Parts: sequence; C-alpha cells; structure tokens
Amino acid sequence: MSVEDAQPSQSGRSIEDVLQAAREIPHTDYIVGRGTRKPDGGIHIVEYHVSRGLGERFVKAYPEYEAFDSAAQQFLCAPFLSITIEVGVTCYVDDTSKQSAKMNDYLRLFDVDSLLLVGLESSMGLCWMTLYRRLQPKEPFTAEQAELASYRVRAALFEWQLRTKSPIERPPPPERYKLLPLGRRCLDVAVRRMRGIPRKRIATELGMTEDGVDAQTRRLKELKLSNQKLMEQFFGELPPPRPLPPNDPEAQS
Repeated sequence: MSVEDAQPSQSGRSIEDVLQAAREIPHTDYIVGRGTRKPDGGIHIVEYHVSRGLGERFVKAYPEYEAFDSAAQQFLCAPFLSITIEVGVTCYVDDTSKQSAKMNDYLRLFDVDSLLLVGLESSMGLCWMTLYRRLQPKEPFTAEQAELASYRVRAALFEWQLRTKSPIERPPPPERYKLLPLGRRCLDVAVRRMRGIPRKRIATELGMTEDGVDAQTRRLKELKLSNQKLMEQFFGELPPPRPLPPNDPEAQS
C-alpha cells in the first residue's frame, strides 16, 4: 500500500460511523483507508485515519515493509474476504515463509499481537479498515468477530465511499460482483492458486491434505473456472506473487 501522497482523513462523520460499526469488536487501535489499485499490483492510499495509539509513525514506516505485505496482496485478490492474523503464532496470513517474518517484525515494532482486516472494492475504489490488538497476545480475533466486521464495518466503509465520491480511472468490471459458485474452502484454494502458491504450501496454510487441495482444484475445473477466467471476470489484476527464497523447498513443490 503506497502512502507517499496520502492524507489523513478529514471525513469526520463518515469516519465516526465506521468507528461506531467496529465498537462491538474489542480492539485497541485501527486504521481506516481508501485508495486505488496501482499498476504494479499494490494499493495507492489516497486518504486514511489512524488511531492515536499507532499514530503517524506506523503509517510512515510502512513503505519499507510494503513488498512483504501478503495480507494486502490477499485483499487485492479477494477484497470481500476478511483476514485475521495472529502475529508470530500462525505467522503473517498463516504463512510460514521467511518473507512473512518481515511483516511480523514491522508489527512487533508497534506491539501488535493480532489484526483483523475487512474491506471492499466498488466503482469508487478500494476501502478498508484494519483493527489491531496491541499487548494482548492471548486474545486473537475470532471468526465470529470477523463475520461481524464483514457486515457492519463493510457497510460503513461503503457509506464513506459514497460521501467522498472520488472517481477512479478504472472501475472494476460489473462481473466482479456476480455470485461465485464456490464454497469458502474452494475459494481459499482458488485465491492461493492464483497467487502462485505451490500445492503443498496451500495444504499447509489451510490445514488440508494435498488430496483435499486436488479435490478443490478438480471442482474448479468442473465449473470451468480456470485461473485466467477467475482473474478476468472476478478478481481483476492480481498482485505479483511474493518470491520464495531459492533454497526454500516449497519453491520446488
């Protein structure tokens, strides 16, 4: 997420509505942002609002770690999915690669123990809220809290977009919002396949067997949903996959 030209949010009422929507989900800090897709696969932030506990230092330190932010990449792949992370336990985005350690380092600088990201993409661009828990290592966000955020917070974020009404150059295609004929597990596999994650690593990340990954892949083929079709009709441009170290055995999977 690029923050070079971003400005702190001045959308007072809209931000208050977003914060109100998140109040039932216990958290210590937050950042709310809106922006657009960058040609290189990142997110260009045009406006944001950050809690006092994290402050501007949190935002300004981010560009150094942007290349390792696989949560942002996953958000770009599937903006309608909520993402929960327990820092240093499941690693970043349930990712055991050495690359994920960089984002863990960044979050640890600010004593972040877990986070919950929820957002959306509309004809007015990308919009998201990330909730953080700092100095609370035994209290990760739950699936139920992620579900609550996916409805209440996302609706408030969309209202923020409506009030700012900032046009973007390339709105997402209408096909993006057709209902996908996929279950959650099948979609989890599809998103990771499109990101170029090897089969063995997908199984590890999702707690599945490799045969289970193959079964979901066959399901995609039966529905004639190739990676190319999913990218063209539903997800749009994908961020480039994060490279694995050359000596990482998973790179050969």
